[in-house]
Amino acid sequence: MCSSDLVTYTAPSSVSATGATWVVATVGSSPSRVAAEVLLNTAGVSSNPATHQAQSSAPVPLGSSGGNNKDYDTQGNQIVDCCSGTLGSLIQDGNNRQYLLSSNHVLARSDHASIGDAIVQPGLIDNNCTPNGEGAGTTPVGSLTSWLPLGSAATNADAAIAQVDSGAVNLTGSILELGAKQADGTLAAAPPGISSTGGKGEAAALDLVVAKSGRTTGLTCGVISALNLDVTVDYYLDCAETKPYLTKTFTNQLAISGNQFSDAGDSGSLVVDAANAEPVGLYFSGGTDLAGVSQAVASPAPGVLAELAAQAGGGTNYTFVGAADHPVSCLNYGDSTAAAAQSRTLSDAESTRAQQAMAEARTLVNPAAGILGVAAGKSSDHPGEGAVLIYVDEGMSVNAPATVDGVRTVAISTNARAVAFGSAPQTPLEARSGSGLALPASVLGPAIAIKQQIARSLMQQNPAFFAVGVGQSLDNPKEAALVIYVDRKQLPAQLPPAVNGLRTRYVIMDRLHVTRSYAAPVQSKLHCMPRPAAARPAGSSLFDLLRPRSLKLN
Repeated sequence: MCSSDLVTYTAPSSVSATGATWVVATVGSSPSRVAAEVLLNTAGVSSNPATHQAQSSAPVPLGSSGGNNKDYDTQGNQIVDCCSGTLGSLIQDGNNRQYLLSSNHVLARSDHASIGDAIVQPGLIDNNCTPNGEGAGTTPVGSLTSWLPLGSAATNADAAIAQVDSGAVNLTGSILELGAKQADGTLAAAPPGISSTGGKGEAAALDLVVAKSGRTTGLTCGVISALNLDVTVDYYLDCAETKPYLTKTFTNQLAISGNQFSDAGDSGSLVVDAANAEPVGLYFSGGTDLAGVSQAVASPAPGVLAELAAQAGGGTNYTFVGAADHPVSCLNYGDSTAAAAQSRTLSDAESTRAQQAMAEARTLVNPAAGILGVAAGKSSDHPGEGAVLIYVDEGMSVNAPATVDGVRTVAISTNARAVAFGSAPQTPLEARSGSGLALPASVLGPAIAIKQQIARSLMQQNPAFFAVGVGQSLDNPKEAALVIYVDRKQLPAQLPPAVNGLRTRYVIMDRLHVTRSYAAPVQSKLHCMPRPAAARPAGSSLFDLLRPRSLKLN
C-alpha cells in the first residue's frame, strides 16, 4: 500500500537573512524527516520552483518539467522509479516546423528511445511515475524526432528534439519566469532574446552572468566560470543509476558556477545571457562541490544548433524561437567558493609549508618594484592549501610569481598604509566580491592554447581529473588558470600549484552524472502502479533526475 501526507507550514513574518533557513518536519518519534530550504533574496522577486514542476494548461510554457513517457524503471509488475528533466526551449527549421529542445537523456532516454515516443509535461517524476495513458496528470506535448547519439564519438552535445503537437506548446517560445518582474514580485514568462544573433545564440565569455529556467531550481543566475572545458560525464541505463551505460567525453563545453544555480532535473534548460536573454548554452550536467557551490556544464548554444542541423542534413537550418533581446530578472545567490576556502582551518603541515616559504618570500619585498609586503595565508584556488600572500601596489602593474619555494601565492592589490597598519585584506577584492575582472584575449588565448595541449594527457594520467578548462585564478584574478575538476573520492595526495607555467584552480566534487539528485541522496518511493514487467525491462533507460534535494522558496 502506498500513501502520502501533506503538511502545511506557515512561515514567520520575518526570517534572518544570514544564509539559508531550513525547515525540518518530523512525525512523532519516527526517525523519518523531510527538510525544505528557504532561500532569502533582497531583489523583491517572488519565485517558486514548484511552478516549473506543475502540470501546465495548454499551450504549455518552456522551462517546465517534462520528458519521455517511457521514462521509468520496473521491478516485477511495478514501476519503482522514474525520472525527467526540463523542456528547455523551442527551435524551428527553415520550413517553420517547431521542435522542443532538451537533453538526449531527458527526451531520448540516453540513446534508448524510439522515434515518435511521446514527450509529456510534466515529466513522470512529477506525476508519481504515472505514464500518460495509464492515469491523469500529464499532457502529451510532442513526439521525439531525433537526438545526437551519446554512443557516437562524432557527437559533442547531449541534445534531442521533439516536434511539437499542434496547440500543445506556446509557439512564441515563452519560458517560465524569463520576463520582467511584475507588481506582485513574480516574474512573467517570456521568450528568449534572438534579435542580436538572428536566433543562432551568442558565444559565451568568461565571467558572463547567465540565467537558466529549470524544472528543479527554477530561475537562477550564475557566471561562466570556465571556457573550453573538456569533461567526462557518466550515463546509466536506469533512473536509479545502477546499470552503467557509458562515460562520454565532451570538449569545448561551458562551466557555470553559483550558489544554488542548478540541480538534477534542470537538464535541458536553456542557459541565456542575463543581460539580453540571448541563448548561450544547453545545460545537461552538474554537481555540488565541497564548498556547496553548484557546478554546472552546458554545451554552447550555437554548436548545439549546428550539430542538430548537420545530423538532419539536406540543408536543414535551425534557429531559436524568441523575440527582441531583453534583460532577465533572475535570482543570484552569489558564489561562496572563496569565502569557504578562507574559512577552512589549515592542517599543521600546510601552515608549516606556508611559514617555511616566508624566508624566500621576504626577499621579494621591494616597494619600488610594487611589492609592498608578504604574509602567510590561504589559497582560494585550492581550498585547504597554505599560500604566501603578496601585497602589490594598487597603483602599479606588478607580476607576482605563481609560487614561492613551491608554495602558492595570492596577489592582493592594496597600498603601503594598509600593509604598514596590518589592515590589508587576506584575499583579492575580485575573489571576495565575486565580480570578475575581465581577462583580455592576450591572457586567455595563451592559457587556452596550453590547456588544449595538455588537457587530454592530464585526464589520462590522473583518473581523478574528470574535467579541465580555462578560467580565472581566485588567487590572482589578473591571471588565467587551468580549472581542474577532481573526483573527491580519488583525491591525489599532491596537486600541483601550476602546470606549464599556468596557475591551477581545483574544483573538488563527485564525478558528473545526469540522473540522480547530486545534492543529497533521497530514498525512492515504491509506486503502486501495476504494470507488466515485459513492457519495459528494468534499467533500459536513463534520464535526468530524482527528487530535488530541497524545495527552494523565495
